[in-house]
Amino acid sequence: MSARNRPSSEKLPAKMRRRPDQRNSPLWERAKQRYLMELQERNDFDSALETASWEMILVQTKAQSPSIAQNTSLLASVQRLEPALIQMNNFATVIALALPVADTLNNVVSMLGELSLSLPKFRAYEEALPMHEGFEAALLDVYVEMICFCARIITFFRCNPHQLMLRAAWPSLDNDFKMTIKRLQSLSQVVEQEAEAARMILQAERNTEILSLMQSLKVDETNKSEGLRCFHVPFALNDRFVKRNDAVEHIGKILDPAADASESFKSLAIYGTGGVGKTQIALQYAHQSRRKFDCVLWISADNNIKMTQDFLAVAQRLGLVPNDGNMNDPVGAITKTKRWLADTTCRWLLIFDNADSLEVLKYGWPGGCSGSVLVTTRDFTAGFSLAAHGMQISPFDDDAGASVFLSMIGQEANDERSGQIARRSPENWAKIHKKKAGISDYNHTLGTVWEMALSSLNGDAATLQQLLAFLDPDQIHEQILVSAVEKICKDADEHPLAFIADEMDFIDAKEVLLRAALIERSPETELLSVHRLVQIAVIDLLSTAEREKSFNYVIDILSEAFPSSWTNDTAGYVFEAWETCEKCIHHVYALAARARSFKLQPKGKEKFAELLSRAAWYLYEAEHYAEGKVLLNVVLDSLHDKTTLEYARAVNLYGLLCIDTNQATAAVEHIQQGLWIREELLGHEHPRVAISLSNLGMCYTEIGPPKLDEAMESLEKSLAIRLKSDPGMVGNTYSNMSSLYLRMRQPDQAEAILAKCPSLKDMNDVSFCGRIIHAAQGRVQEALRLGTKALEFRRKHWGNGFKTCAALCNVATLLHQEGNPAIAYKLLEECITIGKSLSEAEGFVALAHFEESSRVYKGLKFVHVHTSGLEHLQEAIRAKKQLFSQEMYKHLQDFGDEDERSYEQLVAWMLLVISELYMKV
Repeated sequence: MSARNRPSSEKLPAKMRRRPDQRNSPLWERAKQRYLMELQERNDFDSALETASWEMILVQTKAQSPSIAQNTSLLASVQRLEPALIQMNNFATVIALALPVADTLNNVVSMLGELSLSLPKFRAYEEALPMHEGFEAALLDVYVEMICFCARIITFFRCNPHQLMLRAAWPSLDNDFKMTIKRLQSLSQVVEQEAEAARMILQAERNTEILSLMQSLKVDETNKSEGLRCFHVPFALNDRFVKRNDAVEHIGKILDPAADASESFKSLAIYGTGGVGKTQIALQYAHQSRRKFDCVLWISADNNIKMTQDFLAVAQRLGLVPNDGNMNDPVGAITKTKRWLADTTCRWLLIFDNADSLEVLKYGWPGGCSGSVLVTTRDFTAGFSLAAHGMQISPFDDDAGASVFLSMIGQEANDERSGQIARRSPENWAKIHKKKAGISDYNHTLGTVWEMALSSLNGDAATLQQLLAFLDPDQIHEQILVSAVEKICKDADEHPLAFIADEMDFIDAKEVLLRAALIERSPETELLSVHRLVQIAVIDLLSTAEREKSFNYVIDILSEAFPSSWTNDTAGYVFEAWETCEKCIHHVYALAARARSFKLQPKGKEKFAELLSRAAWYLYEAEHYAEGKVLLNVVLDSLHDKTTLEYARAVNLYGLLCIDTNQATAAVEHIQQGLWIREELLGHEHPRVAISLSNLGMCYTEIGPPKLDEAMESLEKSLAIRLKSDPGMVGNTYSNMSSLYLRMRQPDQAEAILAKCPSLKDMNDVSFCGRIIHAAQGRVQEALRLGTKALEFRRKHWGNGFKTCAALCNVATLLHQEGNPAIAYKLLEECITIGKSLSEAEGFVALAHFEESSRVYKGLKFVHVHTSGLEHLQEAIRAKKQLFSQEMYKHLQDFGDEDERSYEQLVAWMLLVISELYMKV
């Protein structure tokens, strides 16, 4: 309809012109200004703005054609848009353009009707609630999204002026609408969160803790500028490495930003046997491509510990977390880095090196991103399960190897010379090649190559090389070696390791290994590294006696270097020791792997077991449960005498790991075994017996009603011993007894017992048990205050881990009860994000999805709420079924897909209430 055919607002009766009170929302006007230039470029915009009231729209609709005038349901739909049309004249513009095409008008009205569902409520927020920067920004984002869609519809009608063209192009607009609805749902959630926060501001004194929590949960705005450049690759190119240009070129064809415009997320796994140069090829591509990418980031993916440490270093380089030496939240660094990768406009390359475990790789894998990922792996399955493309890296064949050899000695390579070298090769070369050697055979052939270099070593250089073979190959801190050896040699006149404590002798030993290319060193970080196959070759060349001597030296070094956070005068977690633990833990992990692989026997079994148990305790504190169990299994295997106190401590700690990972039955077996040993060796009244009894009470409490009487019996025995001989630890027993009373649905008794804890007077501290008590008593506001404090405590000390997930779920429940579903949703989304980056945290993911579907969405009024709630329920069911298929969950009862009990049993109940102030083994 042209401008001259539209009824002008000036020609309409007064009742049909825009009334003075029909003004646009001020924020809507601000949003429209952002895109006014774009809209004004359309010829229809100015004339369409003359359609300034919903009465005019009705006049035009009825006048357009008899079929429209007779369609009462369509006219009723247009009338229902009155509130939106009064406030948002852009909607009127869209309808004015859609009028000429009767077939399309009904669909357009339906679209606008769905878009406008939240507008009256949002306008009420503007008028009734106190505005702050975050609230205004959230509303503005919603309005801008709506205006952008209106602009796209206007463009759509101008580009498709005829009915046939409209019908052909309509699917694209319909798909655009569906994507807009999804974005609006996400943006509307932020508006609701800010609205709830605004209501709390009106009662700020009452809601101090939750307002502080919301502020801390807000994701920091990351730098999305194309100008940001970050090259985080900890290794330099090895000058001795023969460049594989063909492989690098093939990688570039898949991963370069300009390689394939149809793929926004590009991924490639390069795989092959150890020693063929996968890591060096990745390094070559990274260095050659640093101009193509804004950010190149390197992650060692050998195991969860190293991967989380590397993600923390990356997050610090990107400015996502402070570089203040705080090592408490490496999992938080993973989630923040993933968010950055998903949100940034930078061109980035992420490299996972040595990703031989799919279970490790999947927790660091970015999703929903636009970027490039390169994986190096020896495991075909690990690489291809996530990466879209693959490339095998093979050793050089005879001709290629001969050409490389000629170039290395300065001779020109040609077919004749290469053929002569190939024909003169040793007979076993041809045999090895003919066998198509597997990984073990291939390692052996590389060992023969290094044998000459290694056999030429002697003195301090040989000793150093042998020590390094038993450590993790990456990030060997020189200062840790020096400090530990200084302590070892303090009272010894002559010691084979004394050269490490002497600066010049240590430099000389390193220089010999560097010249032979047996190790690498970063001068900036003073970190040593050694190739994994060099380590294997070194150990293979050692005699049994030499292996055990070097193995025991490394035990001595790590025993001095690794902090003890379970000294007799310490009860609870020792967070200040974690930074040093992080530097040593992967070396202890590597040492345990060497002991198991080569069947090494330590000279002092108790000392080795104590070192691994000490490291496992740190892993328990830091919530690396799977890795802690690996170390303790080595301890339990290495201690042939199953009746020692060291064995008792190891099984007791294993039981604690089982409690936190929801394996209460296994926990009872281990802690009960440790209790019997301690009672036999120490008597029934010893403080260590009280520790086992208290932990056993926790296990029975976790199991629930069938074992609650036994839980009380164990805790009463523990309390009697501690009141008599270990009063400093009575708080641990009181806290566990309080949890037991809660499990027995006796919150008043739980409160009375918890009040006896010396560090939890008046329950004003960080006890999550106090939160549960108040909630059970119906004191929701007090429970919310304590729960929020406990959540902040857990986030500060544990970062994003299991205990924080438990706290997020519980505070979300309280917020929902208090009528704040949007903030509850925010906390549950945070729980899901964390759980996906944690090993063995799938239960929290299932529970959070279920809570979102069954509780939170019932209190929200978002667009497509029902659809999103159903999606969360489907995710919860999927995660539940996956867990129920595992052996450790098969004893659980499935109460049904929509029964909360099915999901609550997937997480450890004791994680919700356990006091962080009293823990000991």
